[in-house]
Amino acid sequence: MTAFFEFFRGRSISSYYSSSNLIADAKRAHPNVNYRSLFFEKEGKLEGTSELDFRNATTWPAQEQGRKDAKEFLDAQAQGFDGFVVLDEWTEDKDKVQSKFSSFRHFLQSKLEAVVGSKLITE
Repeated sequence: MTAFFEFFRGRSISSYYSSSNLIADAKRAHPNVNYRSLFFEKEGKLEGTSELDFRNATTWPAQEQGRKDAKEFLDAQAQGFDGFVVLDEWTEDKDKVQSKFSSFRHFLQSKLEAVVGSKLITE
């Protein structure tokens, strides 16, 4: 195998495990689980070596941002937003929906804006 092949194989695995496919597959594999909330990080995502930096200066801001993001999504859920319904729409009608949006994140954003009238997810 070549380095080129290994690079793209690693990239393929990484993108699968960081996409909506993982969530949709888990939901299909465990249909009797009561899934209550689906939300994503808006900003402040740790990347690279900072993911392994457990000092307070690194982890505390990420925790605060995570709490803020979760609260905003839960507030949207209280207004009628259901992330799992959006995920089902994304995975079940791929041709129609996925041709209009470049990613699940963009599709989710459009659905959130329709419910709460403002952007909850930033690029």
